[in-house]
Amino acid sequence: MKIKVLLTGFIFFVLHSYSVSGQTDLKLFERTSDSLYTFYFDSQYYLVDKDCEFFAIKRLSNYSIELKAYDGAFTDFDTEGNTLLTGTYKEGKKDGTFKAFYPAGFLKWQAEFKAGWPTKTWYFYYPDGSPMSIIELINGRPYITNTWNTKGKPVIKNGSGKFELRDPQFGFNERGYDAIVYSGKVENGLPEGLWRISYEYPKGGSEVAAIEKFINGNLAEGTMFLDHYSTYTTSKVLFAPSEPYLNAELFVSKGCNIDEHDNYTLYLSGYLSQNFNSEWLSDTTDRTIEFTLMVDKNGASSRISLIKDLGNTIANKAFLQILNSVDYWIPSQKDGKIINDVLTVSADLTTESTGKILFTNAKIKRRDGT
Repeated sequence: MKIKVLLTGFIFFVLHSYSVSGQTDLKLFERTSDSLYTFYFDSQYYLVDKDCEFFAIKRLSNYSIELKAYDGAFTDFDTEGNTLLTGTYKEGKKDGTFKAFYPAGFLKWQAEFKAGWPTKTWYFYYPDGSPMSIIELINGRPYITNTWNTKGKPVIKNGSGKFELRDPQFGFNERGYDAIVYSGKVENGLPEGLWRISYEYPKGGSEVAAIEKFINGNLAEGTMFLDHYSTYTTSKVLFAPSEPYLNAELFVSKGCNIDEHDNYTLYLSGYLSQNFNSEWLSDTTDRTIEFTLMVDKNGASSRISLIKDLGNTIANKAFLQILNSVDYWIPSQKDGKIINDVLTVSADLTTESTGKILFTNAKIKRRDGT
C-alpha cells in the first residue's frame, strides 16, 4: 500500500503514466473531456489501476488542484454503471445530502453533512428498500430514534429498545471472523448498561470480543477480551454499518495483488512491528529486510530464509521465530487452483523517535502463482 502525494505535481500524475513496483502505464485516475476527473477504486475505495481485476468503483468528480481535494458534486458507479453514491464537497469538505444506493437501485442510506460534519437526521435501509434505522445527530452526537428488523417489525421505538447491528468485515484478520455484532439496550436514544461486541465466523458461531458499560449514554468502562486483553475509555460500538467511502478522501493506492487487496500486507507489517523488540538490534539504521518462504495450499509456511537480514545473529534468530509464529499466509493460485508456492517478502524497517521498531511497506512476490 502506498500513500500518494497526489498533488505535488498533480497534473503530471494525472496526464502521464504512473510507475510503481516495476509496473508502467498504471491509470489510477484520468481527466475527462469536460474537465472533470475519473478516479478508479477497489471495493474499499483505494485507488487501483483501471485494468486491475479488483477495480470496482468509478468516481466522476470535480477536483480542486489548489485545494488538493474534491470540490463540487460527484457520482460513484459500479462496473455495471449502477449509481452507488452521490454527494457534494465544498472546498474539500462533505456538504449537503449524501445518498448511497444498492446495485438494484434501492436507497441504502441518506445522510447530511455541514462543513464536513455529520448533522440532522440519517436514514438507513435494507437491500429491499425497507427501513432499517433512523439516527438523529444532535450537537454532533448520534441518537438512535427508531430501528426495524428485516421483517419490518419495530425494534427500537422513540429511542427505547434493544439494539443489534451486524457489520460485515472486509479483508484478512488473524482470527478469521467475517462480521462484528454490536448489541445492547438503548434508552432515550443512547446506549445504556452492558453492551456486547462479538466476532461472528463464516462457518457459524461467535465469541464475545469486548464488553462496554454505559451510564446515561456515556462509556464508563470498556474491556477487550480478545486480541490482547485491555481496558479502554473510547467506545468501539457502531450504530450504523461501516462504509468505506471515506477512504476515497485519503488518495491511497494499492497494487493489483491479493495480498494488498485483502489487507494481508497491512496485517503482516503490524504483526512484525508488534512482536519485534528493538533491543535485539545493535544497529537501528533504517533498511529493507527480505526473506523467502514456502507456503503450501493450506497457508502454512516452511523453509524460511533471510536474504537481507538484520545484521546480527540475535536479531536474525528472533526475527525468524516471529516469522515462524505467523499462523497463516495467503496461498497462491494458478489457473483457478490453489498451489504450493515460494514467496519473496520485503519490508522497510524504520525506527521511531521513541526507539520503537516499525516494519512498513510490506510487499509479497509469488514465484509461480498470483
